[in-house]
Amino acid sequence: MNDLGLLRFGTTPQLSRNAMARGVGNRLRSLGAPGNRARLRDVSMAGTVMVGFVIGLAQALGRAEAGTDNILYWHDTGNGLAYPAQWMISSSWWVYPPPLGQSLEFIHPIGFPAYLVASSVLLFAALAYVARGWSLPLVGLGFLGIAFPSPPTLILAQPFGWALLGNVQLLMAAAIVAGMRWPAAWAVPLLTKIGPGVGLLWFAVRHEWRNLSIALAATLAISAASFLLSPSDWANWLRFVASNLNSPMDSKVVATIAIPTVPIPFIVRAAMSAGLVVWGARTNRIWTVPVAAGWAIPALYMWSFLPIWLGVIGVRATPAAHSSRAAAIGDQGGNRVVPGLDGPQETRLRDALSAPAEGE
Repeated sequence: MNDLGLLRFGTTPQLSRNAMARGVGNRLRSLGAPGNRARLRDVSMAGTVMVGFVIGLAQALGRAEAGTDNILYWHDTGNGLAYPAQWMISSSWWVYPPPLGQSLEFIHPIGFPAYLVASSVLLFAALAYVARGWSLPLVGLGFLGIAFPSPPTLILAQPFGWALLGNVQLLMAAAIVAGMRWPAAWAVPLLTKIGPGVGLLWFAVRHEWRNLSIALAATLAISAASFLLSPSDWANWLRFVASNLNSPMDSKVVATIAIPTVPIPFIVRAAMSAGLVVWGARTNRIWTVPVAAGWAIPALYMWSFLPIWLGVIGVRATPAAHSSRAAAIGDQGGNRVVPGLDGPQETRLRDALSAPAEGE
């Protein structure tokens, strides 16, 4: 075999392997490029919503069990069973302020199967909005927790599980994330589980009075319309709240559901959450808002704060997060000069702080 043959058959395979390795490395690095990250995020979010549609359709057709909360919400609001004498000691578990229940009563003509599909799509869309590019992996972890149940997998499956149940947790999480950009969205947590509304301290501490006013005005407007629609619903809800402020869980109930995972009284957790938001607002740490909101849920059972904590991913992708990072070197417009830095250095720092967060 001549030298050319040796070159062709001896050296080329090694060169090919090196070229292949470089090609794989370049492709992997290209996945981290902003454009590719955005495409992966969009695929993850669209896939999550599609999973929600398929699950909702399976539930509507009887191929999968309907979520417990979906059943309770639909049954209680459609049959006048809201606000029992004592929480969790009767057939009714509907305890939220009236607006959401009235909305569910309004859509009862569509029927329960259609409601299951709509609820599933809405909640999985909320998961996609909150977790962004991480949403589809979280769905995968949910299926993993179902297939191989264990304490670690079940904890990781919590966001998926709350969507399957049909609970409002993920809807609240999405509203908190959206509320940092469109403050009226804060009406959702304020008119469902109430406690997460502690996140509004972010606006108050930062003197963002317009945002705070919009959030409170939207909440009051919805409450007023709800009261005009049915004053008796509000009277019943206030009666329920007054009679259950200090009511412990019944032993029969404790035997059948998870005991709250964090045995810290609500008033203590609310104070902790308020302090966390105040500190976060003063130091431009927007992630403190969803963390505090999740910690301030009145009944902290079944790791119910975890879906709200996912909002850390979502809020980092909001314009509010960008302005907070810019504020670290000046006012919210990033105009003040940082002592000790020259012009080019300050420009580079401002650009770095204002860059989109990972996964946007």
